[in-house]
Amino acid sequence: MTLLLFLGSVFLPLSPPTSALFFHTLQTPAYAIIFVLCSFAWLTALLAASGVWWLFFPLHGDSQEIAVFISFASTFITIFGIYLFFKRLERSSLMSSISMLLPQKSISAMFTVGTSISLLHCIMLCLPIVSYSTGKETLYTASCPAVNYFFVLSVQEFFSVLALLFSPISILFGLDRKKPMYVVLASIGIALSLLSPLAMRMVGGCGMAFGIAGAGSLLTIVSALLAMRSERVFPFHRH
Repeated sequence: MTLLLFLGSVFLPLSPPTSALFFHTLQTPAYAIIFVLCSFAWLTALLAASGVWWLFFPLHGDSQEIAVFISFASTFITIFGIYLFFKRLERSSLMSSISMLLPQKSISAMFTVGTSISLLHCIMLCLPIVSYSTGKETLYTASCPAVNYFFVLSVQEFFSVLALLFSPISILFGLDRKKPMYVVLASIGIALSLLSPLAMRMVGGCGMAFGIAGAGSLLTIVSALLAMRSERVFPFHRH
């Protein structure tokens, strides 16, 4: 595998959450706090989901598909946990003293939640697999023999990262405003984006996998934009 192909495979899925981190999250101390808290919550949920899966469904052989399901479960555990945390925080006596520090109702804060989840997802799932590419050979798979395996993986991860980046906006907005359609749209989008590797293996063909992953990410982005439009707030809005 050439150096340029390796760098491209790494930086393609990393670019959206990294850009959001440096140009949005780190610009506001409150968002940096949210990023750290959500990162810890996501890692805790990932550990819990992995432990439960290991106890009831022991891993055998290739576990990439199982990792997709674990990531899917940990993502929803984290998002719903964050929602419950915010709701409890609203009823807490501490809310009046920290309301200026933690803008939990802001769409921009929800975008920070997506930044933490998508960045850690990319690091935990994409980079370890790409690290196997230290050899000089070029790998291909039977389900997609015409395209390099690591490029296929990188594109799939890119779409899943986009879905995870924007889905918290729709999910938390839908839960807070009691509009389940936003939650359903974001959930379907995450499922399509994360499960595209299984589709490629079961159905075959890169085009099918890319189409499913792209449709999933597009669905989450559209639902997030609708939530932003209803609130008249966008992720890079200055408070």
